[in-house]
Amino acid sequence: MVRAEREDTGPTVASDEVGSAGADSEIDLLPPASEPRELLRTDFPGATDPVVDRIPKGRRPNRWLLIAIGVLLALLAVDGAGIAANAALSSLYNPGRAVTDYFAAQSRGSVGGMMANATFLPGSDPAFFSSSAVAAMMAVPQNRDLKDVHIISTQSIDYSTETVNVSMTWAGTPRRQAYTVRTDNSRVHELIYHSWRVDIPFATVQLALPNQPGAMAVDNINTASPDPDSVQVIQGYHEVTMIANFAYDTSTRLIDAVGYPGMASFQSTVGSIAAYHASKAVTLAFSACGSADDTCLEHTYSARPGYSWSWELPGYGHVEGTTYRYALVGDPTVGMILKVTTQPGIVTAIGSCASTITINARVYKFRGDWTAKLTWSSGDFTAELSDYCFDVRDDSGTGTV
Repeated sequence: MVRAEREDTGPTVASDEVGSAGADSEIDLLPPASEPRELLRTDFPGATDPVVDRIPKGRRPNRWLLIAIGVLLALLAVDGAGIAANAALSSLYNPGRAVTDYFAAQSRGSVGGMMANATFLPGSDPAFFSSSAVAAMMAVPQNRDLKDVHIISTQSIDYSTETVNVSMTWAGTPRRQAYTVRTDNSRVHELIYHSWRVDIPFATVQLALPNQPGAMAVDNINTASPDPDSVQVIQGYHEVTMIANFAYDTSTRLIDAVGYPGMASFQSTVGSIAAYHASKAVTLAFSACGSADDTCLEHTYSARPGYSWSWELPGYGHVEGTTYRYALVGDPTVGMILKVTTQPGIVTAIGSCASTITINARVYKFRGDWTAKLTWSSGDFTAELSDYCFDVRDDSGTGTV
């Protein structure tokens, strides 16, 4: 309680009332309870704080400390998000991912996906390393038969090159391959993450070709050379084709050129079309007969009256007669052997033959061989024939002799 003391500026007023204080006591002056108290102004120079300001107050939170804690928490949240984002981007853009993405695209037959993740190291013929060549390669079912692709290990070569070792099952065969993977500086993500590209090596397919082969093609793309010894292709399975020509039918070999050089061997067997034309040419040569020829097949010759002919027949000796007839027994082209030479358009033919000479109605039997030089011209063969069909007596048990 604040006690107000009156200044002694006049006589003390005595109370008419009798109280405990007595007649001469001073009256305590208290302000009404409802009347506010006025504090002394302390805004003049040298004034001290009022009493009320010295009453302890509750401690206010430090605003700057709260701000610092908030900033720290925000930085930690951003840093955590950054770590997560970094991990996600690192898993998306790395050498191993480029390898698995390439083979995933290959298993789908996706040419665009393969081209986006790989660099096809070119061989001698650029036609076999274009996007068209990749599309043609994907038409071979074995190239899409990829399973269980796993990264075994990676090894850094330098800041932009790594070796990735991968295992897989390709066309049913377990394989392990090592691929060089390089950064792709043309594709940068989030300013620091580069895409990677796999170096897909070329494989060499050795070709074993017959004389005068047909044009060669790989996956239906013709080779630059008409008669190559080898061809370089994208690593994988390929269909190597020798296209039909005058001597050979079209033939195709499926070549495994994944982990090692392939070999495509083509036989020298003359094709069915060439054999047909060869048979026709030989038959025509056997039946050819000139006006002055006296040995034409299937033609009966008769001596003039009073004249006769004589022969020394192999195995029969001396024979005379006034009529004779030469004939072949069966088809001499059955079982003939055709061989393509190194001379352009030339094929040789050899075969066996059976024949008879009928003299004065008596049949003499023979056997022998024949050869022919066949020349291809204007879509057909012509034959130069040499026959020895009447050189050896035939005692096979048939005929009159």
